[in-house]
Amino acid sequence: MNIRLIATDMDGTLLNNDHTINPAAKKKLIQAQERGIHIVLISGRDSHSLMPYAKELEMDRHPGNYLSCLNGLVLYDLDTQQEQRLENLKLPAIETVLQYGKKHHYNCIIFREHDFLNYLSRTELFLRKIKSILTGRSIREGFEGNMRETRFLHDFVYPDDQPINKMVFCRHQPFRATEIKQIQTDLDGIVEVMLVGANWIEMMPPGVNKGRAIKEIAKRKHLGMDEIMAFGDAQNDISMMEAVKYGICMQNGMPETKEKAYAITDTNENDGIAKAIEQYLHF
Repeated sequence: MNIRLIATDMDGTLLNNDHTINPAAKKKLIQAQERGIHIVLISGRDSHSLMPYAKELEMDRHPGNYLSCLNGLVLYDLDTQQEQRLENLKLPAIETVLQYGKKHHYNCIIFREHDFLNYLSRTELFLRKIKSILTGRSIREGFEGNMRETRFLHDFVYPDDQPINKMVFCRHQPFRATEIKQIQTDLDGIVEVMLVGANWIEMMPPGVNKGRAIKEIAKRKHLGMDEIMAFGDAQNDISMMEAVKYGICMQNGMPETKEKAYAITDTNENDGIAKAIEQYLHF
């Protein structure tokens, strides 16, 4: 096994459940860079969120490393500090997704570069109003910070032409497997639909996924898919498992992701990445 690049998802994979880098994984990834192996952090997060983790892993001190942000939508070259955006969601797709969310009573969040737009289902709005009456708290509780505005699905007017990073359906109860498949069928060709958490579905432009991002990075670095090891746990990691020869799923990963993996390692909390590197790369 001649691995020249390691790509890893963040939440549920490289990070412990408290959102800190697993110490054993950190040690192995720094050792990997010292051996000339490139590192790619590949996540649904944006570059601003990923950069502190990259610096903690000393990725800015070793050449050839990348951040693949927003499920492969954006590639950030740590050597040149240049960011490339692969696609944008078009307005018709945005409107279709929002109307679909409204019909099925899903809350929807639009992630943009400097703010978020929140569209609450009528059910969520009703519950928040009741809670506000009982507690005296604002119905905007939980939406503070850099979220510029909150709109409701039935009052949707997209405010400008600012590019969208991703869209999310979310709610309090988990999405059922049959429900996820139906969403994927109904929105096929409009957006790429990926289950990231039990009650969190992310949507990207068609064809944008982690597997495509890995292939683009491999092309730039003249690497074969058999020279890449990738770690992940969720549905948005499946394309990455399929793209590379050595896709490693965490024990805490989703069943459908495990099915596509080359191998399964221990959980994120139990040093899964470090154990796999030691087992397959022998350091």
